[in-house]
Amino acid sequence: MSLLYGCMYSIRFFDLKKSYKSLQWAENAQRNQLNPFWNIWVFMAMPAIWLVWSLVAYLICLMAYIWRVEGDNLATKTPTRCILGLRIVVSCVLFLGLMYLCLIINALRQYGGVMEDKWQERMESLRFVVYMYRNHKH
Repeated sequence: MSLLYGCMYSIRFFDLKKSYKSLQWAENAQRNQLNPFWNIWVFMAMPAIWLVWSLVAYLICLMAYIWRVEGDNLATKTPTRCILGLRIVVSCVLFLGLMYLCLIINALRQYGGVMEDKWQERMESLRFVVYMYRNHKH
């Protein structure tokens, strides 16, 4: 679904190169913000949301496959210790990836509202300095 939505958006938004179409689309988007289940933000997030859910489902299926219980290992002729080692390695790699995902999300969070607030504080202090400089000069 994510790929389908992304392709459809790419094709449709190619037409928005014309400024009058972009302006009309932006006006319609601002007018239709009442419905919390379907608005412009939900519309634009659909490819990413479906991608995230498909990745979660894939990881669940991968772990279910890796940690499946086998009644007998005669079919694979692989020692139980090797299978357990493979399961542990795959699980550790997944855990490491999830740890880094948490660190990335935490780092990106600093570039959002926190950075915006610090920038606003800096601009206010600069305005105050400029104001004091102008008043002191005269």
